[in-house]
Parts: sequence; C-alpha cells; structure tokens
Amino acid sequence: MNQKLTLILLLCAFLIIESCKTNKTQTASVTMIGKNDSTVILIDSIFVPLQIVHLIGKQTISDILLCDSIKSYLINPFEITNNSDSMNSYIVGHKVKKESKKLSIGQIEKLKTWITDTNSYSFDKSNTCLFKPKIGFWFFHPKAKTIVLFSLDCDKWAFINDSTKVYTDFNPDKLKITPLVNELFDTIVQSKNNKK
Repeated sequence: MNQKLTLILLLCAFLIIESCKTNKTQTASVTMIGKNDSTVILIDSIFVPLQIVHLIGKQTISDILLCDSIKSYLINPFEITNNSDSMNSYIVGHKVKKESKKLSIGQIEKLKTWITDTNSYSFDKSNTCLFKPKIGFWFFHPKAKTIVLFSLDCDKWAFINDSTKVYTDFNPDKLKITPLVNELFDTIVQSKNNKK
C-alpha cells in the first residue's frame, strides 16, 4: 500500500513540475541549417533565412514569431513627441490616429510570412527618402514588445524593440500591405505605387 501511495505522489509531483515548465514564458528553439547565403535558421518550426536574421536580429524575429497578439495603428507621421506623459496615445513617439482591434490568426500569419520571406525585402536598393510611418504593428510577447512601422511613401519598414532599431526597404510588389490595412481600418490607405 505504501509503495502505491509513494508512486502516486511521485507521479503527481512529476506532473506538477512538468505543468509548471509548460506555463513558463515561451522561448525560441533555434537551429541553423545550411552553410551559405541560403542558410536558414529554424525558429520554433519556422524557417527564417539567415539574411533576414542578420538584418533585423534573432531576438526581434523570435519575439515576432512567438507573439501572443498584434495590434495595428494608423499613425500621424508628422506629430511626434518624446514626452513620456502622453505615450499612451503615441507609438514610438508618433501620434496614433486610430487603433484597430487585435489581428485575426490569419492576419497574424500573413504578417509573419511577410517578415520571414526574403522576397518582402529590397536588399539590392536603398530608398533615400524621409521615413514617415503611417502604419504600425505592435507584436505583444510576454518578455518583450516589438513594433514594426511602415512608411508607404518610401517603401520602408522599421523593426523596433528595446535593443534594436532597424530601417530597411520593403518590396512593394511582393509585400501588399495596403489591402490588409484597409481591411483592418475600413479605410482607404494607398502606397505611392497605387496613387494616380
């Protein structure tokens, strides 16, 4: 009888410990695959080209891929503040004009796919225009916040978190952000390529 009770107590203790382990904050499992420019990193079952990891950082990619939810914002690129008292209506210092509801699972997957696809980037060119973000996405992760801003007039996006601030060009022919934004905000937002 004592042996059965001991076994049951050990089993309960094991299950409690395992349960606590799974409730801890998610961290990315990272594996390198390949040895040249086509090298990819496997971050939590998602293949991310090394070129993108080098550009925006492994931690930023991990935070984006492991995010719990995403909110989107329409931004006034010309109204900027550094005043921390008013930061609840600002995103990275830019005035928020409108906040959407949280993104659906399909919309989140679309954003993650764009961010991890080399075709979404314009690695071979660099626009020298002024970065004026009109759209922002806030990726919520238990340990960090990562924000991605889009400047549609300039075809640039920025990846911003506590340790990184990277501005790079996106490929407007591959990354079709305006239909997603129009869907989120029930409004018409145009990129420079769509304007007449």
